[in-house]
Amino acid sequence: MTISGLFKLYAVALSTFLMIDLAWLGLIARSFYQTHLGPLMRSDVNWVAAAVFYLLFVAGTVVFVVWPAIERESLLRYRIRGLSCVDSCVVWAGYCVDPCVV
Repeated sequence: MTISGLFKLYAVALSTFLMIDLAWLGLIARSFYQTHLGPLMRSDVNWVAAAVFYLLFVAGTVVFVVWPAIERESLLRYRIRGLSCVDSCVVWAGYCVDPCVV
């Protein structure tokens, strides 16, 4: 895969991730998080931290999951590596039990 192909893949992954996450955090699960994580949530959004997180998270997903799966033409490998990456990145330290169950 060429560098331009990698940047296109990153742009598609970033825009897709942002749309899904915006819908999830802004519309679907807003009340759930406010109910269960209310004391842990900040009143204002740290946009710099959010931007850095999204850029790095999507870069890691593209480099370690999507790109190898495309090169090997393996959807199953993409799903397995993607799920293990997400599972290992999620840390629920200090949260209540309900979000862990969901």
